Amino acid sequence: DNACKLEQPKCSKRTARNNPWITSGLINSVNRKHELYDLWKKAVKKKCLSNSSPSHADCLTLCYNCTNKVTRHEEFKAHRKLLNHLINCAKHKYHGGKIAECIGDSKKTWQIINELRGKKRRQTKPNFIIDNERVTNRRVIANEFNKYFASIASNLNEVYSHDYLRINDLPTFTDYLPKSITSSIYLKDCDSAEMIETINELKNGKSSDIPIHVIKKSCQVIAPYLVKYFNRCMQEGLFPEELKTGRISPIYKKEDEQLLGNYRPVS
Repeated sequence: DNACKLEQPKCSKRTARNNPWITSGLINSVNRKHELYDLWKKAVKKKCLSNSSPSHADCLTLCYNCTNKVTRHEEFKAHRKLLNHLINCAKHKYHGGKIAECIGDSKKTWQIINELRGKKRRQTKPNFIIDNERVTNRRVIANEFNKYFASIASNLNEVYSHDYLRINDLPTFTDYLPKSITSSIYLKDCDSAEMIETINELKNGKSSDIPIHVIKKSCQVIAPYLVKYFNRCMQEGLFPEELKTGRISPIYKKEDEQLLGNYRPVS
């Protein structure tokens, strides 16, 4: 940075927004650590003035450059060790205070713990570039994401067209399958006991519409109706249209965050 200036200068991550535990004293100590590191590297580049081997013990007393190199290195290591201890103390004090504020609230406590573990939910930017235009309307963005994800397969088929790959000459997947046996799978109707057992095994927090703990509390009442519903679907070979709809979340992959192509769908 000293020799070649960047078009966009680097922004320091040592801010109260990124690291709320940081203080002005810690920032000054970090800058001092960088200064000591630069002094040590400059001392390393200087050649030995004595005729003895650099590993010789008398070299440290006869040569100023070798002595200065060792001194600078010791200063840098001592300052770095003290700085790491102060940073850890500041982190423990800050996060310990946050957890102490959430005593009795397990949800907020686990939210802080997950943030410390690096599992903080990423917030999607509200603006995207669609057809060379910046779009901020959330409904338009959602519809464009839906169109893009739904067209991935068809776009791949157009890329790998018959002009590039002769698909007709290739065997189909059915050629590799064994002969089908119509009586290989036997299913029987489920009952209320099986339905209640299945509901009790559900994990809390995995539902997007009805809370799981509500379903578990009312399983004795709704189990007979669910049994009748699922058994009829299996007997008639029906699959509810409501279950064919998935809630898709775009997950950022890499590069420009404002382009739809840099996201992948997760249901």
